[in-house]
Amino acid sequence: MKLIRKLVRRGFSARLCIPFILMTLGCSDQKPDMKPSSEGDSPLGFARDIKGFMAKFCFECHGAKNTESGLDLRTLESMLKGGESGPAIVSGNPEESLLFAMMQDKKMPPEGAMPGAGDIEQVRRWIASGAQP
Repeated sequence: MKLIRKLVRRGFSARLCIPFILMTLGCSDQKPDMKPSSEGDSPLGFARDIKGFMAKFCFECHGAKNTESGLDLRTLESMLKGGESGPAIVSGNPEESLLFAMMQDKKMPPEGAMPGAGDIEQVRRWIASGAQP
């Protein structure tokens, strides 16, 4: 009788543990369509990590009311399309991206406060990691 009880207990606990283990192994926080940035664990996204400070520094001239040089920086799609000078960003290549070059060379914005070094580095990382939305 003791042997039967032991087997029942082991079988019962195995039936509880196996589904739990399988569910745990199948769970992941990482989205499959986004590449992690080379410098960080999680990918940077335009809406979450870039758009906020760009609204502060860029949207006055390149936003809803004005699109100087035909450039609207409010969406990833409009940045990839670009303006009169071509695309604002080249996904995966910050060195070829006009947006990054203008910020790094402190040419944009032309007046007022400039984005900080951390913001500029974040734009570089975002573009380098594939410029995710």
